[in-house]
Amino acid sequence: MEYCAGGDLFSYIRRRGRIGALHTPTSPLPTYLPHPQIGGLSDSVVRSFIGQLASAMKYLRARDLIHRDIKPQNILLTSANNVDEYACAGRGGWIPGPVGTPILKLGDFGLARVLPSASMADTMCGSPWYMAPEILRCERYDAKVDLWSVGAAIYEAATGEPPFGALNQVELLKMIENTGGRVRFPDEDSWNAVDVASGDLVPVSEAVKSFIRSMLREKPVERPSFEWYFETAEDLVKPVMVLERNVRSETQNITYTRDIDLAVDRARYWNVGVGSTSGSSRGDTENLVPMGSERLFLCVDCGGSKTSAVLVDRSRNVVGRGLGGPSNFIYAGMDAFLRSVKTAVEAALEQASNSKVSLPVPSLLVAAWFGISGCDQPANVVALQSPLSALLSLSVDQLVIGNDTHLLASPLSSHPHAKSAVVVIAGTGSNCVSFKRREGAKGGLEELGRSGGWGWVLGDEGSGFHAGRTAMQEILSRWDRESLSSVSTDVSQDITTEVNSLTGKPTLRARIFSHFDIATPPDLFSVVYAANPPPLHPSGGSSSNAPPPSPGPEALEVGTTTSVSADTNLVANAKSSPPSGSGADANSTINPKFHLLECKHRLSSLTPLIFSSAFDDGDPDALRVLRTCARALAEHVNNLMVRSDSGFSRPKAVRPEETLLCFGGSLVGIKKYCALVVDELGRIRSGASVGTGEADGRGEDEGRGVVAGVVFVGDAAVSGAVGLASGFAG
Repeated sequence: MEYCAGGDLFSYIRRRGRIGALHTPTSPLPTYLPHPQIGGLSDSVVRSFIGQLASAMKYLRARDLIHRDIKPQNILLTSANNVDEYACAGRGGWIPGPVGTPILKLGDFGLARVLPSASMADTMCGSPWYMAPEILRCERYDAKVDLWSVGAAIYEAATGEPPFGALNQVELLKMIENTGGRVRFPDEDSWNAVDVASGDLVPVSEAVKSFIRSMLREKPVERPSFEWYFETAEDLVKPVMVLERNVRSETQNITYTRDIDLAVDRARYWNVGVGSTSGSSRGDTENLVPMGSERLFLCVDCGGSKTSAVLVDRSRNVVGRGLGGPSNFIYAGMDAFLRSVKTAVEAALEQASNSKVSLPVPSLLVAAWFGISGCDQPANVVALQSPLSALLSLSVDQLVIGNDTHLLASPLSSHPHAKSAVVVIAGTGSNCVSFKRREGAKGGLEELGRSGGWGWVLGDEGSGFHAGRTAMQEILSRWDRESLSSVSTDVSQDITTEVNSLTGKPTLRARIFSHFDIATPPDLFSVVYAANPPPLHPSGGSSSNAPPPSPGPEALEVGTTTSVSADTNLVANAKSSPPSGSGADANSTINPKFHLLECKHRLSSLTPLIFSSAFDDGDPDALRVLRTCARALAEHVNNLMVRSDSGFSRPKAVRPEETLLCFGGSLVGIKKYCALVVDELGRIRSGASVGTGEADGRGEDEGRGVVAGVVFVGDAAVSGAVGLASGFAG
């Protein structure tokens, strides 16, 4: 079996191409390519990888082979020792991409089998994050499952993360189904957009996006043929093809000085012997001794569903990531909390060092910032200091411990023109927190005040309940106006076919009526408030501007007046109740609290339709609904700011012209919605009434004149790590 010294594509992506084994000292070829610091690899290298994988897939299909486990970890890397070898690797043509682009080798054929074009298979196998949905559903499948896996691997190369990530296969399948057939990218105005404070996210080219979306079609029949795949891959690599004459003329008299290699890169953080026999070796754990000269900064986002750890160096480059289990300190308990943190941090360290790591590792970190869900009281901070200090071998002075909301204000460290920050948790639509830099503390923030924060109690996750309720009010108010403006109202009119006279697209209420499969506005009461409503119409709306669907009632069962176990029993009891649609007494069998949550969940299901109608179709009713929601959120922001008309002293209020507005939560990527919030904030402060104009989709640093700047914090752990490093860098 051929030895590939460059490791695998997964490590190459995470290390931004800094793989020393891909460099040969005698070669004039540059082997460390300048990839973006944030996101995925450079566009030219991604296109090269598309072409090389297509070559491997063409080889497999010519022999009726199906791989069934294509993923970055099974795509191995090697380098050419010289220009001639680089040319020969292209099988008669040059490897497309910049000189020094790694040569890919598809490996691990343990799950491969012969599968002719007209045949089907039914074996459940593969790696879930890269597994086609038909395999996740345990359906019969054909060779097109490999197209899905290739698309997922290329997506990760282009963005730095898999297209879908979940804790189990059920959640993963739901995420795939909820895309509506159109996978989203982090640089887009979508619910998972990411803007990191240290710099702009480099967008993925439209040609590469279109290619990936074609490969990641949920239904196999909608995925392209292999012939289309091969032809399109060839077209994608043409713009970056390296011709022989250009390579020879540019490299024959150049002595290339390498930027960095694996031995040097690892020695920056670890005192290990140079000359490892494998680019992906994990057998040198005993030799790991952290170096004190180039230590790292750690940020850990401890949430109720997962723990995310990120490591950055002094240049604020992400060098390692890791995930752990749920770590809400209050609900999980100390032991489970520490286990989740340990798992996430060790995974991040292993990625940074390319070796197995076990905590504690002395003298490794400069400082660590923990944003912990449920850590709201000073007593909680004190209780966590000693165990976290022992786990990371850090002094208490090197730890920053606070609520996870604090991480969303971390961009304040990278914006010296701002003195304070207001965090807007756009996911609940009601929670805002103000901060200022803590005097004498590097990376620390002092919380000043809060406004709102009741959205999670009301089941308002994702602003779904608030937006759905407002939409329902808008529809009923319009129905009243129409009823009063005519002698008689034609209740038999099919509103589901109603279209906007200006755009020709279905109106908001037409889409909502189709969603609930009803005919008239009064029917809304039965489908929203009935104990056992009819099932939803399958044709729900989807949009690049729509947030993810709201979680089900179980996810909304946040313990406020009852314990977690009590809420679990409540859900179980409600689900075991007999149906009430056929003569049964609903009030005698349905738990009132669960019924209320069910009603809110049905209203939350309208959120994707509302956002799609507002920002994709320009529907005026939908825009009014979102402006009403944005106005309520802006009111909370304004509560935290200095007001010229205030008749009393507000020492904790922040000055808007010195304040950074930091958006977080599930709606963070919908910049048009965030722009509505900024716009309404300006109207509130100027004394104007609620606006009616369309959203203009303004982005970061818009809203100057109202606030000092606007930042969208998509990845709190990355933002916190960068902010921590910025604070220590002065």
